[in-house]
Amino acid sequence: LAPATGRRKLSSGYGVHVGFLGHDMHGLVLGMDGRIYFSIGDRGLSVDLPGGRKIDLPDTGAVLRCEADGSNLELFAMGLRNPQELAFDDSGELFTGDNNSDGGDQARWVHLVEGSDSGWRIGWQFLEKPMARGAWNMESMWKPRNADQPAYILPPLANVGAGPSGLAANPGTGLDARYNGAFLLCDFRGGPGGSGIHAIWNKRDGAGYAFDKREQFMSSLLVTDVAFSPWGEVVASDWTDGWGQPTKGRIYAIKDKKAFADSIVKETAALLGGGIEKAGIGELVKLLDHGDRRVRMEAHLALSTIALTDKNALVELVEAASKGTTRSRVHAVWGLGHSLRLLSKRDRGDAGSGALSVGGDALEKLKALATDSDSEVRMQVARVLGDIAGSEKVLLEMLDDAAPRVSSKAALSLGRMQSASGGLKAIALLQKNNNSDLVIRHSLVMALVGAGEQAWVKAANDPAAAVRLGAVLALRRAGVAAPAELWTKLLADSDSQVATEAARAVYDTAAESNLAPLAAQLNRVGATDPAIRRALAAQRRLGTAESAKAIAGHAANGSATESTRVEAVEILEQWAQPIGRDMLSGLWRPGKAGNQGDAANALRQNLASLMAGPAKVRSAVVRAAGKLELKDLAPTLANLAKDQTLAAVARVEAIDGLAELDGKLLDENLESLLKDKAAKVRAQATYWKLKRSDDLSFVTGSEGKAELSVEEKQAMVRGLGSKSNPARDLLLSGLASRLAEGKIEPEVVVELREVLEARPNLATSEVKNRLAKTGYDDCLQGGDAEAGKRVFLQKAEVSCLRCHQIGGSGGIVGPALDGLGGKKDARYLLESIVEPSKAIAEGFQTVVVELTNGKTLTGVLRGEDANSLKLVTAEGAEMIISKKEIEERSSGPSAMPADLAKKMSRRELRDVVEYLKSLK
Repeated sequence: LAPATGRRKLSSGYGVHVGFLGHDMHGLVLGMDGRIYFSIGDRGLSVDLPGGRKIDLPDTGAVLRCEADGSNLELFAMGLRNPQELAFDDSGELFTGDNNSDGGDQARWVHLVEGSDSGWRIGWQFLEKPMARGAWNMESMWKPRNADQPAYILPPLANVGAGPSGLAANPGTGLDARYNGAFLLCDFRGGPGGSGIHAIWNKRDGAGYAFDKREQFMSSLLVTDVAFSPWGEVVASDWTDGWGQPTKGRIYAIKDKKAFADSIVKETAALLGGGIEKAGIGELVKLLDHGDRRVRMEAHLALSTIALTDKNALVELVEAASKGTTRSRVHAVWGLGHSLRLLSKRDRGDAGSGALSVGGDALEKLKALATDSDSEVRMQVARVLGDIAGSEKVLLEMLDDAAPRVSSKAALSLGRMQSASGGLKAIALLQKNNNSDLVIRHSLVMALVGAGEQAWVKAANDPAAAVRLGAVLALRRAGVAAPAELWTKLLADSDSQVATEAARAVYDTAAESNLAPLAAQLNRVGATDPAIRRALAAQRRLGTAESAKAIAGHAANGSATESTRVEAVEILEQWAQPIGRDMLSGLWRPGKAGNQGDAANALRQNLASLMAGPAKVRSAVVRAAGKLELKDLAPTLANLAKDQTLAAVARVEAIDGLAELDGKLLDENLESLLKDKAAKVRAQATYWKLKRSDDLSFVTGSEGKAELSVEEKQAMVRGLGSKSNPARDLLLSGLASRLAEGKIEPEVVVELREVLEARPNLATSEVKNRLAKTGYDDCLQGGDAEAGKRVFLQKAEVSCLRCHQIGGSGGIVGPALDGLGGKKDARYLLESIVEPSKAIAEGFQTVVVELTNGKTLTGVLRGEDANSLKLVTAEGAEMIISKKEIEERSSGPSAMPADLAKKMSRRELRDVVEYLKSLK
């Protein structure tokens, strides 16, 4: 590329969402086709193009491409969260590592096929119910191919790493031959422990790839980027420590001494350093078979640029594409494709007549390679012909190629051409593929999209389910151009996968005119949960009395899954609230409020079936009863509250619901509830007794009674603080005095602190001093493990699953927590949250040692005894260091955020500690 001589804006409209820091534009890389490819994170884009066209993807990340001068900007792939860098392999296929959402999902190794959708939408970041990240987790979209996934996505090849950042593909020189074909992917985990560089290999699998293997190329280094230098080194940047901005960094250069000594390394450096610019046509042709991919690419791009004005270069490219090694021929095909694409887009007067006169001959000879014996050559021919007018007939023939890679590229090219014949032919191939090869299916769908309505109608009415599924996927991409009557037909399809995918498409793309037929699928026999959830949401958006009845009917349906029945009740609970953020997409999608009476009546008519349902359904009904003022449910709630066969949590919910519906009936039942066997039930009864009554003899007369449980003592403090009067204030002042004297039970300090913070006039200076000195010690005892589990799994502000696994679910940045409660005491657990750098788990501690000889060594601590330390360096080398040789030793900070405690209430923090204690 020529040196920059100025600056101008090529396009704008990127980063349209408020989102996470760094989810912006990344990864500029030059493709084999001479285009510039780049990525943007899920802050999204809305970019105006010439001719009134637009790339409008405000809710997801994407990969785009344009010509080297910035023209002809187009979307290449979408559905990404934050792809930091892009890299091409030797076949011109594009890959990236995409980051997880800190919701129990994992980072992904992605093959970026033209037009592909990886599935991520930014709205899922904000969903916590019924599962964190909504459909992204519920439908296993981030995992490699599985039966639960939507058909519209191309799933990742593998889950690799936890924080993919930099990425580079081995160009073929500078490393040992065993790294041939490898990608190097940086894994940034917030601290050197666990961070490093992965070496990743793929293997061919049909029209696409399968994950082959992963090795650790470098460990214990907080890497942000990696590249192959022209001089044969692997260059890596080091963030040093933490998630913040350290204002310092390092760059490492790694050499393979044996490979580095090879003469090709020096030759490559000279060529990349300016030698290619000086080379003539003949020398450039020879370089098409060079051992370094960067040299080969620069050579074919140099030839293709010369060919725009010099017919000799075009002739030489044609010749090189026809004979030689596979790799030299492939690069010649790319060069030809680049030249012919640019020539076909120019006015005849803009180029030398010599080049244009042979352009037609070159194209015909390129087309002749469509039947070449080398499938790699044929694949690249199919790829480049999609950009050149007059190639449709050849591409239609290539659709039948026996090699899936060739057929796939031909289908994608025909889709770009909007070939009607290509779409019609794709129908038969969709049946033949029968959903076996996902890349083939995607490519044929792209051909179908470009073909238009005639092909869509034909596919939607095909007897083969695989073809009708292809029709759904094509119509999803067609958006508003898709005929409504086709959606009505496909939503009612006899094949459950087709009907489910149609439900996804109609709801996910906000096709408002098709909501009624989608809603009608709610109680269809055999409907899958993904379809049911979208039908429920569609009924909510319709918001009629009949919709409320349909939703309540599903909630009462004993053959439906418990999770969708609970969701149905929760929708009715919020019926009278206007819709803001969509319950499924997590995006802002406003809708009208429903009539509260419609929801109440719908639940009331199904009450018997609902209350005979599973515990979670009954609990949801209890919560909804208060919101919808179902006063006739009060007697049922009273019975539930007293039912000792139920879980205590469900009975507590019944008590709270009864308090909202019929306080008098609650009062009548409090005496029996105060004597219940379950401590949580007695505690909640205690709270409501004190909140509803000013008869404090219940408290003052508790001396001498059976010892109260921790829950009851905590409830008593909360209840006393629920309102103010002289008698209550006197009792609370007495508790505050006991706190100042250090005589109060430690389990109730959190509750007392909350009351005193709300009523500071009750706290003397001695009390305030005592609370200040207590620090977080009041969170050591008295927590609720069940409540702590909910905070751990669901509270977005702390995102515990981002870094830690429990039971195999969660992130891998930090240590797995299974069995932790049996190994560590409460103080250790608390300090690991409020002071994470005080005690870092083994295997995650970064240590810096200065030796008596003046050297400084850094590594992750992997072992220690009385005489020595065992460190693992950034290069993965293990060192044993005698403590006698250590002059000074220091530790790096933990990768765990230092402000987690501030993102929880003290009660939540105490509950989390209790939950961690329970992990035995």
